[in-house]
Amino acid sequence: MRFNYSNFTANVDCLVTPKVTGTIPSANVSVDSWHIPSGVLLADASFNRPREVEMLIGAEHFFNILKQGQIKLADHLPTLYETQLGGSYEEMQEDSSVCVNLAEALTSEEERLEEHFQRTYRRNEDGRFVVQLSFRESVDQLKRSRSLALKRFLLLEKRLAQDPDLKAQYAEFIDEYQSLVHCREVREEEDPHGLQSYYLPHHCVFKPSSSNTMFRVVFDATAKASELSLNDVLMTGTSSQSDLLSIRIFWRGHLSEALKVLELLTVTYGALAASFLAVRSLIQLARDESENYPEAAEVILNDFYMDDILSGSDSIESTKKLRHDLEELMLNGGFLIRKWCFNSEDVLEGIPEGNRETLVPIQDSSANEVIKALGLLCDPKKDLFLFFKSSEPNEDKPTKRRVLSQIAKLFDPLGLVSPVIVEAKMIMQCLWATNLGWDEPMEGELFQGWTELQTSLSHLNNVKIPRCVVVPDTETMEIHGFADASKYAYGACVFLCCIRKDGSAVSNLLCSKSKVAPLRELTIPRLELCAALLLAKLVDKVIPALKLEIREIRLWSDSQIALAWIKKPLDRLQVFIRNRVAEINKLTKHCRWSYVNTDENPADIVSQRMKPTLLSKCQRSRFST
Repeated sequence: MRFNYSNFTANVDCLVTPKVTGTIPSANVSVDSWHIPSGVLLADASFNRPREVEMLIGAEHFFNILKQGQIKLADHLPTLYETQLGGSYEEMQEDSSVCVNLAEALTSEEERLEEHFQRTYRRNEDGRFVVQLSFRESVDQLKRSRSLALKRFLLLEKRLAQDPDLKAQYAEFIDEYQSLVHCREVREEEDPHGLQSYYLPHHCVFKPSSSNTMFRVVFDATAKASELSLNDVLMTGTSSQSDLLSIRIFWRGHLSEALKVLELLTVTYGALAASFLAVRSLIQLARDESENYPEAAEVILNDFYMDDILSGSDSIESTKKLRHDLEELMLNGGFLIRKWCFNSEDVLEGIPEGNRETLVPIQDSSANEVIKALGLLCDPKKDLFLFFKSSEPNEDKPTKRRVLSQIAKLFDPLGLVSPVIVEAKMIMQCLWATNLGWDEPMEGELFQGWTELQTSLSHLNNVKIPRCVVVPDTETMEIHGFADASKYAYGACVFLCCIRKDGSAVSNLLCSKSKVAPLRELTIPRLELCAALLLAKLVDKVIPALKLEIREIRLWSDSQIALAWIKKPLDRLQVFIRNRVAEINKLTKHCRWSYVNTDENPADIVSQRMKPTLLSKCQRSRFST
């Protein structure tokens, strides 16, 4: 590496990536009042204008590049430092106008993709959305995809020939795909001059847990015929118009038939841009139809998660109306809602059986038939969230690979069983700290701890959590959050407290979050402060999502030291403490912090961890007052 403004050279090892970071800075910075001295040669004369970062130099070269000179522009401005590159600046304040904000940089990319969508989408005569993919300039490198797709199809054909039932399901899928006009047969010799075509390999997968799509065909947009796959050239951020690209697959129902080329006409799931285009089309549909269906449009904008709706209303009649409006609104865009499920049979009246969700029984469980809602099990008849962990035989010699695989299956997005999850996280942390090989067996205390946890995981099946947290006759609502830490872990939990007209109150768990204590040992008060910050972040996420009128937000900690730090002026705190207190104060400026006795702190079981056998019996995981 040789520099333009000096004779300094350095040998560096570089890792080449498609992108180093976002555009820096995220917006133009005015430097008119900076008064940079004349004669100062800046390393980047246009540092105040957004530009791409071409190289990130490691810290090991920092002191070799840095020289002794420096110029202080003003108290509120960055300092110029002399380097082998020329003049560089250091950001002195978090609110400095040149502070790099990666979130803003990403938002800028999303805005460009948004502009591309608005410029290119249209709705046909049936109301359906017609959208365009957006490519990088490297789309030309996809020309050799045909040979790979053909090779993969011939291998698939051999597999299907050995399994008649699988072949019949595959053929049924392709036939349905054609009948729905999701694809059409084309003749390659009739392609217009200059048309670029990309051929997708495809295969099938089985998903036994799905109620109606156990068999699914997967279009492999990650397959690389050369250096790049289709997903590599599809844009999800900055977009640029490209030449028309036809996406195709090979198919034939029998070996005696001629090979067919099918051109895909709909957004292809598996392609990188599919998620954005599908979700963005739903958002546009809601905006287009908001005047006729205001409540249903709000549900689409706020209660849609990929291709699932999770919503409801306060009464059977209002829920029926919402369901009817959702059906009509979605049909206006060519979308059919299926797999309806409610906790009231009355709302299901009039919905064909084929459009209802299929309830499935849980083996070795006394629970009713259940559905999956965003990865959680839900019993719609009793209106409960459930957990199910099948009993698995203990292994004589569990390995790191096997244990991490089992831990990854503990799915708990709301933190409803955090005391159990945190113990699994601690085992994971110990596995990494011991430098155990992937396939080396565990021994000693680590082996014993994992065996005990694995044996008791089936007791999670006894944990039942009410889905509804707003009780009848509620007059006012409050949020109560709790934080706690131990030398092992720290955690936070958030409850919704409903106060009835008669003065009685009921509190239900909304969510919780846990983290293991770092390997670099921290004092308990500092860990308690980390728990308070975790709680502040959790509450900051929960409040906007609730969309409820909350009278008061009270946050509790059993650490008087951490509470004292939160109330102290920042300039009187050490750096570690000051940084966290500053963020806590920023996130909780509308909240009130208070002290709670350790014995009455429900977050205590999160930080102290708990076996599943005890969690199902513990009342502090969901308390009422």
